[in-house]
Amino acid sequence: RDEERTKANFIIHPRTGERLYRTGDRGRYLPDGTIEILGRVDFQIKLRGYRIEAGEVEAALMQHPAVQTAIVKVIGDSQQARLVAYIVSGSNLPTVEELSDSLSLKLPDYMVPSSFMFLDALPLSVNGKVDRQALPTELDLFRSREVVYTAPQNEIERSIASIFQEVLEIEEIGVTNNFFDLGANSLLITTVYRKLGEVLPVQIASISLVDLFNYPTVRTLAQRLIKVKEVNILEQKSVENQQKLSQGKDRLKQRLERSKLASK
Repeated sequence: RDEERTKANFIIHPRTGERLYRTGDRGRYLPDGTIEILGRVDFQIKLRGYRIEAGEVEAALMQHPAVQTAIVKVIGDSQQARLVAYIVSGSNLPTVEELSDSLSLKLPDYMVPSSFMFLDALPLSVNGKVDRQALPTELDLFRSREVVYTAPQNEIERSIASIFQEVLEIEEIGVTNNFFDLGANSLLITTVYRKLGEVLPVQIASISLVDLFNYPTVRTLAQRLIKVKEVNILEQKSVENQQKLSQGKDRLKQRLERSKLASK
């Protein structure tokens, strides 16, 4: 019986004229006209300089056939913050590797949780909604992505691994170890970028600091730098070919002019 609150929360659909209620969720229309709920508007996460929509990660998790419900949140302080997922599954319990691989096909690496916890049910508040504050946060209860050590295979991978090891003060880092999972933060990634510029100045000149967040493993970053190098070589060859073509045209023009003069 509050007219102002009613107008604010029960709105008219701009196209159909139907009455809508503002739930505070993000959603999208599916081809059949139904609405898929993607998660709360106020469940945005900021991690390592990136804004992550928790609902987008949760929706991607629930596309896995073994996942019934999923909640994503950040735990830990600003220096050691990590993105974690709480999973409720059926009788077929998925592995961490299965979930990580599935998410990697749909989301950028910084949106893939580094740790997972499997629960029988999510904690609920008195009004029946998920109580995110009641989710367990003990680190030893999580299952982290297990990465088998793989040694660097080429000079660029060895250079990047050496810098990662120096900055993180770790003796051995494989090409598939995630830089942030090993304890890195935004300040350390700036140091890595500077050191890479000293060792690989040509390649680093063509990428930004943000690229290091998008390619946080030795292998993915090396592949990015190799691709940049190949593009630079192709562009250089294209410039050289254009120069040769231009010089050829000039020589042909000069010959024609000399020919005209000789005929006179």
